[in-house]
Parts: sequence; C-alpha cells; structure tokens
Amino acid sequence: MRDNLGPPYAELERGFADAREVASGVAGVLRIGIYSRVSCGPHWLSIVRTFKTRHPGYDVEIIDTSFGRNYLAALRGNEVDVLATRLPLSDDDMTVGPILSSEPRVLLVAQDDPLAERDSVPVEDFAGRAIGDAPSFPRELMDAFFPPSSPSGRAFPRITVRSFEELLMLVAAGKNVHPTVASFPNHCALHGIAHVPISDLPPSETAIVWLSTNRSEISRAFAQAAADVLGPRDQ
Repeated sequence: MRDNLGPPYAELERGFADAREVASGVAGVLRIGIYSRVSCGPHWLSIVRTFKTRHPGYDVEIIDTSFGRNYLAALRGNEVDVLATRLPLSDDDMTVGPILSSEPRVLLVAQDDPLAERDSVPVEDFAGRAIGDAPSFPRELMDAFFPPSSPSGRAFPRITVRSFEELLMLVAAGKNVHPTVASFPNHCALHGIAHVPISDLPPSETAIVWLSTNRSEISRAFAQAAADVLGPRDQ
C-alpha cells in the first residue's frame, strides 16, 4: 500500500523519521562546515554543548571547507549539514539562521607601517594599498568585507592568497594590508603585525546557514540551540 502512495508519502515519512531522531536521541552526526574559526563567534562552545545536551545521541563533526574553493559548494554537495559563515549571503537556495557574531572592523598592517601608530584609520587612508583576496569565495561576501574601492573611488589592488598563513606573511612583509574583524588577532598568531580599528566600516556579521531544501530537523535543532544560547538580538 505504501509503495503506491508515491513521493509525498515518502517525504512525510522522512519528516516523521527526523522528528523521532531529534526526540529520541538516535545516534547520528551533525556535520558543520567552517573555513575560519572566527566565523563561529564567541559563544560557539556553549552552542555545541547545549545541542549535545539536548541530543546526546548526536556527535558534532567540524569540517574545514578549505580556503581554495567556494565553501557554499560543501552545502550544495551534501558534504556538510550547516555552515558557520560570514555575511552577507543572498543566494535564493540558502537559509540564514541565527547571527553568531557582530564585530567591529580592524586593519592588519606590518608593525613598521606608519598606520600601525594610529588609534584608528578610515578606509580612505589605506586606499590604493593591496588587499588579500580569495577569488573562489562568493564575491558578494568579499566585496562587503573588502571594499572594491575607497569612498573617493580609489581601487584596492587584490592579491590572491591561498591560506590565512600566506595572507599573514604578506601583511608582515608589508606587501598588503588586511581588513578583518576585532577577534581575528585572538585566533591567529600575528608575528610582526599590528591591528588598527577601522573607523568607517560597519560591523561584520556571521551566521549559521543551511540549504533551504535540507529538511532534516537536526540542522534546525542546532540552529534552535544557537538561538537559545545567543538570546534575542538588540534592536
């Protein structure tokens, strides 16, 4: 009888199965993709612990989506269930969940760079300086994170980098500067590098993201754990 009911019934069955998994703690793995630990935000461990307390049968696997490709391919290729990623993200097939972090911006420069002595720096003051770039990343993100040009229209030359280590070595050598977020120095050893607040770039946000067609309740259970840990956002 069930075999004759077709795809709608099968989809309904999958939904019930997912709900039973979440409720009963049946063993499974939630695969979370990241390309940088900075994207996870300051409450990441609390989010993971809350999720695992609620669903003790589930393990959490962190998967490096790599610096050398568009990390959204990991979602679209079913390599991960959710991503911790930087915004903006307006792709129609993606659902943006809870905001993990919102941080002020800083500029990484060589310690002997004149900008390193400043208390803060506007974008115009490093216009024309080379900036590291990951061409495989979504251009929407890169253009929001690294402005294509200064307010006066001066372009920023872009240097392709293949890893954060390569990027930092270039900054330390004075080859380029790097706009990033305030927590970045806490996660990476910045030998020979100073960081200066950028006075006129908006805060940068990260969030949990999943493929909209992903009907697994466990991905939404993780998003709910994040929302509960983070609490309501200030308006």
